[in-house]
Order: sequence, then C-alpha cells, then structure tokens
Amino acid sequence: MLILLSDVNSIIKVETSGTILSTAVQGTYVAPDGTAPGAGKANFQIWTESDKNAAGAESGWTPDFSATGAVTLLAGSYRAKTDQTALTSVASGDQLMVNASGLLVAWTAGNHVSAIAIGIEDGVSFKGSSYDNVLEYITV
Repeated sequence: MLILLSDVNSIIKVETSGTILSTAVQGTYVAPDGTAPGAGKANFQIWTESDKNAAGAESGWTPDFSATGAVTLLAGSYRAKTDQTALTSVASGDQLMVNASGLLVAWTAGNHVSAIAIGIEDGVSFKGSSYDNVLEYITV
C-alpha cells in the first residue's frame, strides 16, 4: 500500500519492465531494473497498484501490468505513507534505508539514506481496507 501525500504531478515517474522482485507490491522499493534493491545505491518505490485476492491481501498486479509488463517507479523527493516497512516504531526524524526485501527499515552506517521518518500509525483506511503499522515519511 502506498498513499502519496505530495502532488503526484511533481514526482518523477519512470517505467521499468522485466523480472520484477517476486515479493513486490505497491510501495515496495526495487532497483531501477525492478529487481531486488541493493544497499548503497538508489532504489525506487513501486507506484503501480497491486491486485487484491479474495481475502483482501495484496497479490499480483492490476491489469495494466499484465497489458504492458511494466511497473511505474517513483523517484525524487515526496511525502507518503506505506505499510511496506519492517519497523514497528520510529521517532520523527529517524533516517531510513531500504533492505533487501524492498522494505523501509532503520538506517545503518554505510548504507544509503532513502527517507526520513515522520511516524507510524495504525488503522489507516485506504481503498476500502484498514492497514496497521503504516509508516509516514519523506524521501530524500
């Protein structure tokens, strides 16, 4: 899940196709070619919407992916909320990085800072579903 809080028209969007990280859903970070992200390099967040299975869980991609074979990635600085994090608590201002699974996690020395945390909240309603452990952040 990814909720953009910045104007979508002011965010850089790029398309990538090929082998997309198998565990990726909307909000997951990937390398520029769609594969697993790497430490110490630029990674981009997936904007393409995920499909939902009968239980309401994200699984697969919406028909636009099937038609084009490409996902849209976001680049640049923007403010957003996502459930694609391994964190359960943050302090406002904490530095974040992307792990090998494409999730935002606490930054460790020697890695690229990808975002700055604002906070985590539960009960976020988005497109008919409620999400817990939703991270709000600003990309850098």
